[in-house]
Amino acid sequence: DPRSAFFSNISRVITGTLCMGAFGVSAMSVASCVGARYSLRRQVIDPSTGSSRPIISFSTQYIPVLSAITLSLVFDKFCAYARMLFISETNPVLRHCVAAIFKATVVKHAKEITLTLGDQCGAQGLFAVNQLSSLHANLRGASIAEGDLLAISIRFGMEILLGRVSIPPPKDPTSLLARHETALIEELRALVSNPLGHRSATIQSIVLPQLPLLVEAIGHRMAFEAATQSGIDGEVMAMFIASVIKSDASWYIENGCLSRAEQRKMEAQAAMALLPRLEELLAWLDCDDYVTAPMVSDEMWNSHIQTLKVYHGQRPVQECDLLERARL
Repeated sequence: DPRSAFFSNISRVITGTLCMGAFGVSAMSVASCVGARYSLRRQVIDPSTGSSRPIISFSTQYIPVLSAITLSLVFDKFCAYARMLFISETNPVLRHCVAAIFKATVVKHAKEITLTLGDQCGAQGLFAVNQLSSLHANLRGASIAEGDLLAISIRFGMEILLGRVSIPPPKDPTSLLARHETALIEELRALVSNPLGHRSATIQSIVLPQLPLLVEAIGHRMAFEAATQSGIDGEVMAMFIASVIKSDASWYIENGCLSRAEQRKMEAQAAMALLPRLEELLAWLDCDDYVTAPMVSDEMWNSHIQTLKVYHGQRPVQECDLLERARL
């Protein structure tokens, strides 16, 4: 069989697909740590009190930070689960399918996290030395290497719909993420069963754009089950669910699962429950040794400043309180 022989010959590419997903987990973990540490350090003046407060105290800051941390923790368990499925499977097509689902799910979120946290860190997030922009650039490369995200999502999404490959079924079909996955498969499978065949123009225009969302939904469910089975904290799982349902928020509304207000409330409550435990969550990430961004602490920032070249002009600059407050 030439097709089977081809995939056997490129088996290391399949392994690389899994490895790119693992890199995504590492990248989002480091980015989460950088974003959280900077948000704890950065102070602004509260006009209502006249005193300073860390930007992590604002919901617009702690929600994306906590979302990034919980995704990192859950996807770390997903990584171990995907590896276990990968090494226990002998069929190269099924191994590639597992690797593709893992990579497509993780790398997509990793790219979003590094970009979002970079924006949340203001001008500091743009500097390559602070890691976030560099990690995002590397993840863009990882999304292409060893299987482009869109290409592998279309390929294996269609294979799943046509019944050519079988993924591990949901352990709890009644869970919110499992119901979402099942509904998407049924909806798209009904379209693929069109008498004109799965290569018809209708399928090309309607189904193909939905396949990345389908693969991601499968990945979310598998990640949820892997993390639950490993005993991850319930509050972390609540924040994970609140974060991933935003990928297809309209489905949950259309099917009467969660209204827009309920989705926002779920996320806000999950984040508020986790905020007092931020240092504990960062300890679970265990990424401080891999953080080189100078913006995460005064000591590292001052050391970084000493390495910069100083340019002098003829006009003296007068220090003032406003300049002190404006420093990054």
